[in-house]
Amino acid sequence: MRYNRVYIHPVDTMKIFQKITLSFAVLFCFLAVSATKVFANENFDTRLTSTYTVDAVGVTKVSHKFEITNKEPTIFLTQYALKTSYPELKNVIVRYNNDILIPNVVQDGDGTSIAIDFPDEVVGEGKTRTFSIEYVNTNLSTLAGAVLEMHVPQSPEAAAYSSHKSIISVPEKFGYPSRVSPEPKIVETKDNAFVLTFEDHKDSAITALFGNSQIYSLTLRYQLENSTSGTALAQIALPPDTAFQKIHIRDIDPYPEDLKVDADGNWIATYQISPTSATNVYVSALARVSIDPNTSVPVPVPTKKMKDKAEYWNTDAPVIQDLVRKYKTPQDIYDYIVETLSYSKGDLSAGSARMGAVKAFENPTAAVCQEFSDTFITVARAAGIPARRNVGYGYAENSSLRPSSFQGDLLHAWPEYWNDQKQLWIPVDPTWGNTTRGIDYFTLFDLNHIVFAINGESSSTPYPAGSYKATGNENAQDVEVTFATDFPEIQPAVEVTLEPKRVFGIPLPGIMTAHIINKTGQAWYNVSLKLTSDDADVTISSAIDSLPVLLPYERKNSTVTAYQKAIALPKTVAIQPVFTFSNGTSTFEATTVQGTAGPQIVEYVTDQTIIIALAGSSVILALIAGSILVFRQRR
Repeated sequence: MRYNRVYIHPVDTMKIFQKITLSFAVLFCFLAVSATKVFANENFDTRLTSTYTVDAVGVTKVSHKFEITNKEPTIFLTQYALKTSYPELKNVIVRYNNDILIPNVVQDGDGTSIAIDFPDEVVGEGKTRTFSIEYVNTNLSTLAGAVLEMHVPQSPEAAAYSSHKSIISVPEKFGYPSRVSPEPKIVETKDNAFVLTFEDHKDSAITALFGNSQIYSLTLRYQLENSTSGTALAQIALPPDTAFQKIHIRDIDPYPEDLKVDADGNWIATYQISPTSATNVYVSALARVSIDPNTSVPVPVPTKKMKDKAEYWNTDAPVIQDLVRKYKTPQDIYDYIVETLSYSKGDLSAGSARMGAVKAFENPTAAVCQEFSDTFITVARAAGIPARRNVGYGYAENSSLRPSSFQGDLLHAWPEYWNDQKQLWIPVDPTWGNTTRGIDYFTLFDLNHIVFAINGESSSTPYPAGSYKATGNENAQDVEVTFATDFPEIQPAVEVTLEPKRVFGIPLPGIMTAHIINKTGQAWYNVSLKLTSDDADVTISSAIDSLPVLLPYERKNSTVTAYQKAIALPKTVAIQPVFTFSNGTSTFEATTVQGTAGPQIVEYVTDQTIIIALAGSSVILALIAGSILVFRQRR
């Protein structure tokens, strides 16, 4: 189905007074056929009021009220036609002079044509014919999960109207409009509905979003394969937190050997795969996508690599350097990409080979989301603007308007650029900006994009979920996304256990390993750890006293020392771990654990000294063993 473009114009049949001369009539008919738009604008003043009323299930009733005033005493209107690219309009009627007219409606693959024959004549300069065309359109608004989106396209005949007023009415149950473009003149509440009024928006489409966040349930499978004869390490990217996305991991099976955050903010899990074997990793998670940035999630600032050329982002190419002389801002670059590239109509079921920015400009009609993203990133980087690529899932009710074309499970790719003033990575989607023909995905992003992986340091890695396929199983579906209703609002929960460090099986008094475990499925940021004891004679310290992040179910180890200020034998003490998160906004006291406080010399013992001591002890033992052997041989 194509995106809605409404064509509203008089048809080419008009009547004139019988008293005018035949020669004038012939001239008029010629003008009417050969220059309809100009003729209509010069001889009629058209005012349009469009009302869009959304019901409780997201279906929109549309009413276009026309007021067409004659500018000439001898020219008047007998017919009118409306053309919309929506082919599935329902209940089409025309209201005129308190009557209902049945129009001629033709629907085909290109849309719907509505033609009206008026039963009377409205004659005379300054006389006005008023009528309304009404229909039901199930595609103007989209109810997805808890969010209602509405997109009213700009009419290509906008210049024909002396004024165009639009009114949108949406039930209060969908929430206050969180994002609207352009800014409505009036937002009010009437009859349990939010009513938005737009005056003279002839030059722009209308986008309205009702709802602040969307929650998705993710079921992901990563197929890991090791075809070598030795043990191999495999890394996967889990869906990460971003400024606009919060992740709750419900389950990871099996749990990784290691979990860390890379320079782009990706959550990288490492697995050890046995020789000539395969392992499937299953991840169940919730993703909450928000309109407003989550200030509790630190934003990774761009590194130098975020401006550098890369495999698919050749910033030095002549075509890129020529463009950057003309287009220097993210908005200008976005607009150029949307207007220049065309989305490929080819079969994408087998995947599409990634061209990179330079080849994309050489083949502008063969672009998919990767090319729209690569061209934006490359030109932005050439202009000195840090930019990178998001790869993930793009939810769309209508895949022809909002396509996804990334290889794997037909995922989606979109770019983001660094806004130095906001200190944020700002996502944009030139692909959907092109395919929807008018929706603004630069200034008003939506809640339909879920990030699986971020490519900034590299133009292609890490790979997103859905890209990890075992041999012979390349077509398996590994990504399942559905709507969810609740996102857990949980508090931090961290478990700490202590284990004495040992040398040759002998515990070292006052030197312990603290095992720190995040017991929740959410990440916690700016973590501070303080270990205290009720015993005033005991001092406790940890090699790790702060962490930038503690990932879901992550395990960290830290060396802990506990020593007595006075000279005394080792003793058992109660140790209280206290965690502070996100710059002091929340505190968590872990369960008290038992440890051993050693002599004061423990204060000066570090992991390095333990390693040196162990190495030295090994050497000494080896020398002693060698000496005994030599002594025995001499005997």
